[in-house]
Amino acid sequence: MKKTNKKGFTLVELLAVIVILGVLLMIAVPAIQNVIRKINTELAPSGQAYSENILREYLIRIKKAYEDLLEHERKQTNYWKEKYESEHETINEVPFDVPEKNQS
Repeated sequence: MKKTNKKGFTLVELLAVIVILGVLLMIAVPAIQNVIRKINTELAPSGQAYSENILREYLIRIKKAYEDLLEHERKQTNYWKEKYESEHETINEVPFDVPEKNQS
């Protein structure tokens, strides 16, 4: 009897593996697509709502900062107006001397 060294796979074995993988892919791909579609339809609105909330909070902060800036500006204006009025008796008084014209 001769001893034979069998190495590798036969063509039938390789074809069987390819057929099995094909069947598994035919089952798995639609299932994976359904999961992806379900994730997109269920999670996308919540992601959109999250983005809207973030944008809303950002706009509220911008509005608050703008209002604070206006309030600060109003206070500064009043401060300088009061300071000027306290140093000068009337607001119409000129705070400096106007040089006279030289008559040549």
